[in-house]
Order: sequence, then C-alpha cells, then structure tokens
Amino acid sequence: MTPSGEILKRTGKAMPGAIGGSFADSQGEMVDSFTDRYDAHEWAVVTAHFGVLLGHVESLFGTLHYGGCEYFVARHAKLDIVVHTVEAGYYALFAI
Repeated sequence: MTPSGEILKRTGKAMPGAIGGSFADSQGEMVDSFTDRYDAHEWAVVTAHFGVLLGHVESLFGTLHYGGCEYFVARHAKLDIVVHTVEAGYYALFAI
C-alpha cells in the first residue's frame, strides 16, 4: 500500500462507522483508496460520482462569486459522504 493509502486507512479506521476513503484528481480518477465494504470498481464509481458533484458545487460558487468550495457533506439515509478539496485540484472523500 502507498503512503497516502496508509494515511487514508489509518484515518478511516480512527473514525467510528467509516466505510472507506479515497484520494482522487480533479477528473475523479482515484489515486488511492481504502474500503472494507466495497469492491474496488464500486468504490471508484462512488469516488468519481462525488467528484462530479464537487465540480458542480465549484462551478456554482464560482458563478455566484463566492470563491471555491473547501468541503461539502452529502447526507443520505444510511450514509454520509464528506468531500474535501486538496491543493492542485485533488480531493479526499470519506464515507461514514
């Protein structure tokens, strides 16, 4: 496992109820990840999907002249997703 994958895994294991974490580029391409509950392809799809949402939020905030999005939380009935931007267009995602 890569150093960033190890950080994701350690961070996720420290969060009660965490399902997994990802680190991806601005196009939604997963750079690194960890999850104990999804297969790699499903997790890559989840990561890319929320990357698209991040792109839409960034566009909206830019159009309204509010600046970039630092993070957002998507709350679902059985799952919460936290997406946080990182330098150079990357983002980190955690599912709880």
